[in-house]
Amino acid sequence: MFEQMEKRRSFVKTTGEGLRRAQQGDFAFIGEAVSLDLAVARYCSLTRSEEVVSERFYGIAAAHGFPLMKNISVAILELSENGVLQYLRNKWWARSCMDDHQGGALEAHDLKGLFVLLGLGLGLGLLLGLLELLVKTHRQAKDAKVSSGYSGFPYH
Repeated sequence: MFEQMEKRRSFVKTTGEGLRRAQQGDFAFIGEAVSLDLAVARYCSLTRSEEVVSERFYGIAAAHGFPLMKNISVAILELSENGVLQYLRNKWWARSCMDDHQGGALEAHDLKGLFVLLGLGLGLGLLLGLLELLVKTHRQAKDAKVSSGYSGFPYH
């Protein structure tokens, strides 16, 4: 098998070269599943087999005794267990060229950010309106006090 691959010049030096040759046809590129998933999401002419030959795991390296390492590890584990990492992967690496892709109806959770922004604007507007009312009332009371000559003492 190795001799056949070598004879047909099947080896590539970079992932980019392998993907380019796969797009040109008559070439299958064996690569890291995560990189291939991203390439398939970007280039509609590519597809990836569903079977993963082997799974690799990645980590974060830092200096020995780095104080945040445990927090980072726990946060990544929680994101993974809660499905957030899978959600983000699906969101950002979704295939944009699917033939059967159709726009669906908007749902309430699609508008969540809009409602939060609207609520913040409404709250800020109410706060500014209340502040304006207080300033106006204070000025009117001050003006009424000056015009009546009231000094604060019951007898002059």
